[in-house]
Amino acid sequence: MINDNEILYFGDTDTTVFLFKKYEPIIYAAARKYIGFLKNSVIGYDDLIQGGYIALYNSIKNFKKDNNCLFYTYATKCIYREIIKIVSMANRRYSLTSSYLSSISDDNIMYSYEVDYDSFLFEDELYRFCLGLNFDFSAVFQLRICGFTYKEISTLLDISVKKVDYILQKCKNNLKKTLFE
Repeated sequence: MINDNEILYFGDTDTTVFLFKKYEPIIYAAARKYIGFLKNSVIGYDDLIQGGYIALYNSIKNFKKDNNCLFYTYATKCIYREIIKIVSMANRRYSLTSSYLSSISDDNIMYSYEVDYDSFLFEDELYRFCLGLNFDFSAVFQLRICGFTYKEISTLLDISVKKVDYILQKCKNNLKKTLFE
């Protein structure tokens, strides 16, 4: 039986395929373990598996024997870390959208437009809108999306609460024009 270090020493495509087959159960186990932590259905089981394969490929490419570590330990750590990163990024993106929608409703702005939480359409439009803002407006808008209060934003950016309110009202009016007209 050949061990992982010997396989890595050869470094051709056949050995890479062998390592992919060998570590496939670990990728599937990690994806099964963390699929329950997803808050939305945009990212699925297959996406986690794909992230695990990418992490395995990167660990094959970047492994150094000098680290005094087994390849198994290194690869497993990379796979789990990548899958956890995908889950946390997906949940963060979901939280960004839902917190923004709740901040709109908190300010009694009602839109006749139904937003589907499971689609990236609204999130992409919101992202493009943020890119079009100048730095001051973007900073205030993004802090509000993240759940900061007007007072906290004014303290962080060293501007008055009245200016924070003015900027957010302008942003909401422009966003309403951009998204809903």
